[in-house]
Amino acid sequence: MKNALLLLLIPILYLSCEDVINIDLPSSPPRLVINAGLERIFNNDGNFTDEATVRLSLSIPFFSTEPNYVENATVTITNLTTNQIFNIQNTSFGRGTYKNNTEDNLSIDPNAEYKLTVVYNNITYESIEKLNVSTPIDQVKQVKRNNNFDEDEFAIEIKYTDVPNMDNFYVFDFGWGNLQSINHEDFFEDGKQTPTTQFFDEVKNGIFRARLLGSDERFNNYIDAIIELSGESNNGPFSTVPFKAKGNIINTNNPKNFPFGYFHVNEVYTQEISIVPNSDL
Repeated sequence: MKNALLLLLIPILYLSCEDVINIDLPSSPPRLVINAGLERIFNNDGNFTDEATVRLSLSIPFFSTEPNYVENATVTITNLTTNQIFNIQNTSFGRGTYKNNTEDNLSIDPNAEYKLTVVYNNITYESIEKLNVSTPIDQVKQVKRNNNFDEDEFAIEIKYTDVPNMDNFYVFDFGWGNLQSINHEDFFEDGKQTPTTQFFDEVKNGIFRARLLGSDERFNNYIDAIIELSGESNNGPFSTVPFKAKGNIINTNNPKNFPFGYFHVNEVYTQEISIVPNSDL
């Protein structure tokens, strides 16, 4: 009798394991995502190149993987000292990427404020920022990674010297939307050389490229929060947006319906090195 009952229970258990549980996730209308950067990039010849890049998309549902790019917005950046307006135009390769027109001779004045304006679906979004100075990267060096669990992971040591007598913040850009805030203690590190070590699983074409962006405290904290909330996604912080990440851009028509994203104005220094296998170090 006991064996008979056991045989009856087994199929019931198997059937219960096949039950499908439907999870109702809250949904909301898509919001505009604005990732905008105005950069003063230091070149090897000692000069600066000024560039504006704005990436626009719409937020997508939690389980979606396909981005929803915005290609039909009007984007401008205005120098509020001279009132000169720079048109930021949609690029031919799409993906919601807008760039400044080289014929406009965009030149960043370190003392001026710049206003980003995005008009989409008759709604105007704005943000005002000023240049945040950076500092040259002193050294980028690959160091031996002793990791028995992941032999392909590599370590990069980066050294930079803090700008003295200023409250400084810095953000690293390692490509593919991989921004990293730096836990920089200006009280202890003012004017000193600071080393930091970063760990990676892959690079593009065997080249590691580090960009050091000047930042203020708000942008630094914003990047730190985005990384934490996104789980350090390799697809960038806005591959999906299951949370309300409020940056520094406002909706002038309806402030409560703010966009996701941030407008940052940065001085940028760059260094790159070729990566070798850990066994060669």
